[in-house]
Amino acid sequence: MREKNKLRQAILDTARSIAVEEGFEAVTIRRISSAIEYGAPAIYALFENKEAIFQELLLGGYDELLEALKKACHEESDPETRLLALARAYWNYAENCPRLFNAMHGLTASVPGIHEKPAAAAQIQAMVGGILQEIFQPRQLSPEELDDMVQLLRGTMQGLVSIALAGRIRGGRDRALTLLERSVKDYLKAWREG
Repeated sequence: MREKNKLRQAILDTARSIAVEEGFEAVTIRRISSAIEYGAPAIYALFENKEAIFQELLLGGYDELLEALKKACHEESDPETRLLALARAYWNYAENCPRLFNAMHGLTASVPGIHEKPAAAAQIQAMVGGILQEIFQPRQLSPEELDDMVQLLRGTMQGLVSIALAGRIRGGRDRALTLLERSVKDYLKAWREG
């Protein structure tokens, strides 16, 4: 069993390395097989097909993102500063792993989307929701209002990061990160006044 788990991890690590360095379209069973020095049947014994490997990589990406966001949040005590740290950590993850980030968010044509919402994605949304509830205490946010806030922040962050990664923001990385932080601050200000 331990050998099987070791082989499974080697397959995933190799596929991730190829995807991050060259893109998901470069990931093939043949390339993985050659890199880990096991025949294709050994890979197929653990994964139904290449898409199953991709699913594992995407789920792993969400787990990595969750850990990066948790780390950023634990370094800050003030909730508003924590939310800004979370936005920067989200940006940093995307910048360091752009191909994986794009695939996780359905922006890579060669990678099928995740079949169901990853548990880590739900935990990320709950973390953001918890920070927002803390910021807006003692006001009681309704579940709908809180979800609207989380989705607006999520969509704005993902959108800004995605167009920045595509090189579509004049001023490049620094301006994109400034816009990301500004959008979070502007939302908070508008919600306080609204």
